[in-house]
Amino acid sequence: MPSYTLTNLEDAAKHAVGKPGGFDTGNSASNCANLALDYLINAHPWSWRLESTTLNLVSGQNYVALPTDFSEIVYLRGGTSTSTAVIPTTLDRIFQMRQQAVSSSSTFIHYAVTQTDQANGTSLATYQIDIYPTPSASTTAAMQLGYMKQIAQFTGGTQVANIPGHMQGTLWWLTRGYAEITENNQPGLNWQQAMQDIEQRKKRDAQTQPVVGRLRGTVEQISYDDEDRFPASTVTV
Repeated sequence: MPSYTLTNLEDAAKHAVGKPGGFDTGNSASNCANLALDYLINAHPWSWRLESTTLNLVSGQNYVALPTDFSEIVYLRGGTSTSTAVIPTTLDRIFQMRQQAVSSSSTFIHYAVTQTDQANGTSLATYQIDIYPTPSASTTAAMQLGYMKQIAQFTGGTQVANIPGHMQGTLWWLTRGYAEITENNQPGLNWQQAMQDIEQRKKRDAQTQPVVGRLRGTVEQISYDDEDRFPASTVTV
């Protein structure tokens, strides 16, 4: 399977519009590659974006940092060593419970996904979950997280996109398609080919991992009798 560096994709973009010296519009070939990558990532809930990890509770800390490549929650439940049910709610409700010191059973953790501030003007914001109640003891692997990961954009000429090999060709067509749109103000044959490729990849993706099921957003509705969220043992919160 081919793998294309940013430089390869830049050359493809310039070739698509017959302008090896650069674009007339002030746009860049590298921008076309990053636009294409962003489009491809968000065209479908690809199974290869699904990651899983465990989250720790820290005594006295009312939030839990999420992985740096976090994009969207697929599931969040109590860890294998706890009997805690993890309940999605709103940030406003979290604040209300904290302010009112709402009594909460040790078998429940309420959470809301929030975005942190940028560390500086060039870094991306990260995500965390605010939780209630605040843990009174630290617990390792207190929660199991399934999430859709972000895919880093291109920053250097030798970089290859962090996508499966069978998606590289689709990215190549998309990059050429974005070059056509940028320079000619309308999609062309490259864009049509990219759309056909994406539809084919969607079918293949469903066959690759058909058990993923319906992907859920950052707040999902569950019932307290959802046995999937009640593993064995206990956790102190």
